[in-house]
Amino acid sequence: PQSEAGQALRAPILARLRKNELKRYAFGIDTRAGRRIVKISEATTFGNRLVGLLGSTARREHKFHRRTDSLGLAASRSLGFLELRRGPLLVRGLHVQTVVDPGRELFETAFQREFERDPKKALESFAQSLARVHARGFFHADLKGFHVYIDPRGLTFIDLGRVGFRMSRRRRIINLYQALRFMVPPEPQAQ
Repeated sequence: PQSEAGQALRAPILARLRKNELKRYAFGIDTRAGRRIVKISEATTFGNRLVGLLGSTARREHKFHRRTDSLGLAASRSLGFLELRRGPLLVRGLHVQTVVDPGRELFETAFQREFERDPKKALESFAQSLARVHARGFFHADLKGFHVYIDPRGLTFIDLGRVGFRMSRRRRIINLYQALRFMVPPEPQAQ
């Protein structure tokens, strides 16, 4: 049974969903095979539908997820995708993945704890972990603390719709900027 507070939080989201006003959303679902994460991307405009001729966000994320997983950098596994089309035009894409292994911790939680103990050591450790990821040619274009998990093996990632597999100087700088802006606590040195 859902609590009244939970229903109140969900009501505006469900209303927007019924009106086809949400572009992307995700939810968890229990299946006989275990808990799954379902990500849905809607083609809400004619332009989105045209771009969908080349493939959906779900298809792209599935492909990138498989490649990231082969590098040992995906925090969950992609189980597949579906596309709903009207003729050749995309209506909706759906991507299914496993939940993140409970042994992994969100980067922002782990980093904050380590940063409070020893800021210099925490920054050095993070820089080395990010350098190892870059050495594999992996670029996450939406690098934020809640898209990154950490465990003894290093950094692993979720939300893989915007990644790349060729590293360049420009991409390294983008990731460093994102890390300093979204992942490292604001300090004068980071600014």
